[in-house]
Amino acid sequence: EFTAVKIYPETASSFYVVMESHDLLYTVGKELNTVVAKNSQLLVRVGKAIDLAFGNVLGNRAFNGVIYYNESKANANDQIFADGLASKIGQPLQLTTPLDAGNYAYGIMFDVIILNDMQIMSLDINIPAGKSIFVNVYTLTGTHLNNEIDPNAWILICSASVTGLGKGVPSPLQPDKFKKLALRAGSRQAFYITVSEAVLQYTDGSRVNRVFVENHDMKILEGTSVARPFFGGAFSPRRFNGAIHYQLVGDTAASDTAASTGREFGGKTTAFAVSEAMGQMSVLQLKMSGSSGSYGIMFDIMVDNQIVIAGIDIHTSVVDKTFSAKVFTKEGSHKGFELDVGDGISSSWKIAGETEITGYGQGRFSPLPDFQESVHVGPGKTQAFFVILKTSELRYDTPDPALEGEEIDAYDQNLKVMRGTGVGEGTKRFPSRVVNGAIRYYPVIGLLE
Repeated sequence: EFTAVKIYPETASSFYVVMESHDLLYTVGKELNTVVAKNSQLLVRVGKAIDLAFGNVLGNRAFNGVIYYNESKANANDQIFADGLASKIGQPLQLTTPLDAGNYAYGIMFDVIILNDMQIMSLDINIPAGKSIFVNVYTLTGTHLNNEIDPNAWILICSASVTGLGKGVPSPLQPDKFKKLALRAGSRQAFYITVSEAVLQYTDGSRVNRVFVENHDMKILEGTSVARPFFGGAFSPRRFNGAIHYQLVGDTAASDTAASTGREFGGKTTAFAVSEAMGQMSVLQLKMSGSSGSYGIMFDIMVDNQIVIAGIDIHTSVVDKTFSAKVFTKEGSHKGFELDVGDGISSSWKIAGETEITGYGQGRFSPLPDFQESVHVGPGKTQAFFVILKTSELRYDTPDPALEGEEIDAYDQNLKVMRGTGVGEGTKRFPSRVVNGAIRYYPVIGLLE
């Protein structure tokens, strides 16, 4: 249990974090007391790393982590709630845009400015009646501008199949498929909605980032359409057609909060992230020929520089249908553990993620949601993964005969993806198979002393 520490304005307080093992991550710092992170209430400065508990000083280092704090004084947001919004806290609310349509494509990106602390619960979209399509929703903190064709900047928060209710009628995404977002007053959040067919309705706008619909809680800005699936062909200005479902957040904690925002609310607690150790997300794209396939594949990732693996994309022949996928992981190689799965999975493997999504089909990446817990892999280490479907619709490749004997199928400056083992029905295993898809990961900039 953490004993609360009261810090007065214009004063400083020191903290010392110590562990029993050498597993604490931080970043090599600049000069002592240089500011490494700040917001409107506090700032964090470069400190010192210690070898053991009150042992040798290793040098200037920047803390990586999150600071949770409460403001003891009333702020503008408190006054707003006191003036009448308190009765809305926890109630289902929505802001609906005009549904004029007039144009359509594979997707749209737009920004939202948040005026009161809230949780985004789900979205509605505008698509033709009776049309069943697959929808992905991505988000990022900040603006979509300059990120229109950069998939690494976005985080997947929803994968769902939707049947259209008709043009001019909001077609809701399934709330249980939507990873809720906790957003702070004054913040800006971008959304990217992409669909499996060019049927998403929107309206031509007048100027990107111009407010075209608003209420007391948020403003929706004009954005950018996406002419081709997955970050291809941007046109602006365009207006989102649909609705944003949300709840205002007050003293009751949000229990299902997306980690992408770095904030949770409860008793007016703010979570201030100080995390220089994580670089921007990188994506290593693998082969996508799909010349063979079965129920699953096991493969190894060998790491040259410290990384945190967030998730993977797979290659499946499933198109516009929902399928179940599980991902397991273990330290070390999968070799010698190919049959160590029993009726489900053995203690050798740990569940990394389990989901139901709709596939994009042959030749296209089908992204699985981020792992339940990110997988940290140190330099020189090997991490094994096992992807399994309920049907034999996972695609991978048999190796090119000219490359027989090769073990590395894809690599970048941080990792190598090694040749894997196909998984068939029961105990059938197919050695020397080339995994298809993509690896989503963060390089770790901080060093372990």
